[in-house]
Amino acid sequence: MREKFKIRKRFSFTLLCLLLFGVAAVAQNRTITGTVVEPDGEPAIGASILVKGTGIGTATDIDGNYSLSVPEDATTFVVSYTGMQTQEVAISGSVVNVTLKTDANTLEEVVAIGYATVKKRDLTSTVSSIDSKALKDIPVTTAAEAMTGKLAGV
Repeated sequence: MREKFKIRKRFSFTLLCLLLFGVAAVAQNRTITGTVVEPDGEPAIGASILVKGTGIGTATDIDGNYSLSVPEDATTFVVSYTGMQTQEVAISGSVVNVTLKTDANTLEEVVAIGYATVKKRDLTSTVSSIDSKALKDIPVTTAAEAMTGKLAGV
């Protein structure tokens, strides 16, 4: 009976120690929340927030909000978003809101290309076509070789 009591006592002590170490590990982090907005006040959807010098980070949601668990000694966020200047923001308190600044140089680097149907009257470039019968009996390895000399510009 006395042996069982000693075993329970050791088990309880070990469990208590594990729980206390777990609480100490959690206490080393703090949660920072906030909102990231563009210069016009619109939410910055998908803006990147990183703790400077670490790999800890997150992205903003559809409303520009974020929540991030950071180490106690973290002092600076690096906030980046397409078309905006990358900013370093001091972490002061548990709420850090950021208003981004436009970067005109970055806007020139972004190229968006889309493919869609266009009405013939709205078309501004040349369109050429060739019948498949004309390509059928030509011994070539690629389609581009088959069209060479048969279409303007190819």
